[in-house]
Amino acid sequence: MRKFSILIPILMIFATMLMSQIKFEPSMVKQSKVSKETNKIFSRNRRFSCLIEYSLGNSEYIPINRFILKNKSGETIYEKTQLKHTLIDISNNGEIVGIDYDGPISGKAGLHFYNREGVEIGTNSVGFLLERCFSTKSNVYCINDGNSGLRVFKLNGEELYNLGKCNWFSVSFDGNYIAVTQDTEIILFEQDNQISRIPLSSPFIRQIKFSEDGSLLGFIDRKSIYLYSILEQKIIFQYNEQNNKLEFTSFDIALDNSAIILGLAEDKGRGMPDRHTRGYVYFFDMSGELHWKGEIRFNKWNAYIPRVSFTGSCTFKVITVNDIYEYQF
Repeated sequence: MRKFSILIPILMIFATMLMSQIKFEPSMVKQSKVSKETNKIFSRNRRFSCLIEYSLGNSEYIPINRFILKNKSGETIYEKTQLKHTLIDISNNGEIVGIDYDGPISGKAGLHFYNREGVEIGTNSVGFLLERCFSTKSNVYCINDGNSGLRVFKLNGEELYNLGKCNWFSVSFDGNYIAVTQDTEIILFEQDNQISRIPLSSPFIRQIKFSEDGSLLGFIDRKSIYLYSILEQKIIFQYNEQNNKLEFTSFDIALDNSAIILGLAEDKGRGMPDRHTRGYVYFFDMSGELHWKGEIRFNKWNAYIPRVSFTGSCTFKVITVNDIYEYQF
């Protein structure tokens, strides 16, 4: 037994040394165009899609006359007509929340919860609709209600708890952890129990997300990325960009927590004709070593590009306004 207990730390040290020798060398394998379809929405895992036909109207938020829910093979699961919903969210399991929202003037919204067969099983309402999402596992639905705070619902519309007002939020894969950002700190909850507070150097968080296994919480502002270990309750990775023309736009954590990718946009300065035409992708391992730096060119820009995300154990993609670049490593 003693020999075995001595062997484990040795093996862990060896594994760490081995990982430090691995060089990640991403290469682009595919380039495609971003879909311009405005009448179709997808679940996050793209297993389900919703084909939407809108009613007539001149409002930004036009009621949906008809929607058809389909699976990944394109087979129709069910369809509904003559609805008041102006927005629809689809979970990774095919549940739907239809939202009756008339825009930001009133901000109010009615929520309609449908099961996988399209049967309405619950309703609720929010005072001022802001960001919203399902957990990846599709066991909770979260809405940032500008009037009352971050509200967490079961998929039958029953409200589980309210985590208070926030600027932004992220929910873990299984819905067990939720992080909410405020001006000076991030508050981390396990369900409705507060478990830690993370001080912020800037209130302008651009993205916040959990690792796939829920053990890490990452967040970026304009110039820095931080990875926070939930178990250790401390920052375990930080990188600060020194080039004053580059700002972070996005990041992601590898599915096995072995690497980090970062999207950065270049701002050449006000009045420059090609002010926003170039971005970069950085690829780090967890020790902080920069393994790769790729350049991305574009002729259309918004504040969220380049958008990066891991798509598999050895693949990731980079999205701009017009193009999708797929890489393997």
